[in-house]
Amino acid sequence: MGVSGLVFIIGKYSLNIVDLENKYYSYYHRSKGEKYKLESLYQSLNIDQNNRIENAILSERNRISRDIHDGLGHLTSRAILQLGALMVVEKDPVKKEALNEIKNTLSEGMTEVRRSLHNLQSESINLKAEIEKLIGEFSFCRVSFSYGLTSDFDMAFKYSILYIIKEALTNVSKHSNASLVNITLVEMKTACYLKISDNGTNPPAKDGGMGLFSISKRIEDLGGKVEISTQDGFRIFATIYKKD
Repeated sequence: MGVSGLVFIIGKYSLNIVDLENKYYSYYHRSKGEKYKLESLYQSLNIDQNNRIENAILSERNRISRDIHDGLGHLTSRAILQLGALMVVEKDPVKKEALNEIKNTLSEGMTEVRRSLHNLQSESINLKAEIEKLIGEFSFCRVSFSYGLTSDFDMAFKYSILYIIKEALTNVSKHSNASLVNITLVEMKTACYLKISDNGTNPPAKDGGMGLFSISKRIEDLGGKVEISTQDGFRIFATIYKKD
């Protein structure tokens, strides 16, 4: 083979390398772009979902507060006013003292009602009750739920757990033929563990879908890790480490 032939082969080989490099960088940048789009979409959906969950909880909390205020609160206030009026006209000092004690008791009760209403409108929510509410609204198949948290976790934790369970149940109803979903949330010394599994035979792809991406990001944002399995049904196993 002559020098010209060798130059031709080397040139062709170099062009192939350049072509491969161009394809690699094109794929790399395209993958980064897709990842950025997914993360942007996740952030948008994350904020929207948080707002919807928070608004639903606040709406229910305000409804209960309003019912207590308009019902028990007004009746107690009216009773206190009536007792005050009776004390003005009552001449017997013994009876007057008895009426005053009743009035003071009702006033203390009214203070407790106001304190309870204030606590009801605070940041704390009953995570177990909210999860049970989500499960109660899920009609696709039966759900077995086990709850074992004893600490009072912050709102970010509670909202994330609610979102993950809601998203997992949505995935089951959309993609699975399961007849049973098991949800377990337990607390150990250094971490909490959330397991969601079903007995379906046609789970979604392990690495696909915005829903699974969002679940993984939620756990990541809490400083935890998640394992997703599609063998013997669909399973999410999350480990969320406690904050010091």
